[in-house]
Amino acid sequence: MNFNKKNIVLIIGSILVIILVGWYANQIFLSKDTTTNKIEAGVLVGKKAVNFSLPNLSDKSVQLTDYRGSKVFLNFWASWCPPCKQEMPDIQKLANNHEDIKVVTINSQEDKGTVLDFLMKNKYTFTTLLDKDGEITSQYLIRGIPTTFIINEDGVIIEKVSGALSYQKMLKLIES
Repeated sequence: MNFNKKNIVLIIGSILVIILVGWYANQIFLSKDTTTNKIEAGVLVGKKAVNFSLPNLSDKSVQLTDYRGSKVFLNFWASWCPPCKQEMPDIQKLANNHEDIKVVTINSQEDKGTVLDFLMKNKYTFTTLLDKDGEITSQYLIRGIPTTFIINEDGVIIEKVSGALSYQKMLKLIES
């Protein structure tokens, strides 16, 4: 076989084309979508919500990542807070009417008995976690309650609102 300069250039060019096509096919067909894995964790809109572990009212440890794959309505509150009390019926309505949304509330710095009494007296049945020492409340940079986060199915914060929400506002937030 006669290898002149022209043939060598053609062979090298062909090999490069094959390598590039193979690399491109690998990028398209074999690589998983890792865009949400590249998002930095934090407590601001656009960040992947910082995971936490808190006890529920049955003393079972619950992590935020337990809800991955579902949209989460995450609300920080206290039983002594008038705006929190104002929005609680609407939070219950949201939990009742939208089973596709995981409604999770975090009571900040109250003892379990106080929280249970408040919830039972008002017949609230949504998921409530206890942040007795306020560590997660501080980690999420909560400066006033109530504060609500909407977290998408990939665990990314898509909304953050301070202050009481009406049912209509809750619906607008979860549809965003």
